Amino acid sequence: FGIPHKIVADNASNFSSHELTEFCYGFCITLAHSSDYYPQGNGQAESSNKNLVTIIRKLVERKSRNGTSI
Repeated sequence: FGIPHKIVADNASNFSSHELTEFCYGFCITLAHSSDYYPQGNGQAESSNKNLVTIIRKLVERKSRNGTSI
């Protein structure tokens, strides 16, 4: 576990936000988008993102407890 090197997301607008781009840049994470014509890629991204959301929440909680901002 730990910080991922790459995040593959679907093409939803929330994965194109400035905040997510800055977050990924700050942790040296590559943000990639699955193609529109490959729906299995979107399903894989959704599955992976469930785990990623849990990891990011724990990271944010840990940083908040330590008084550090992300």
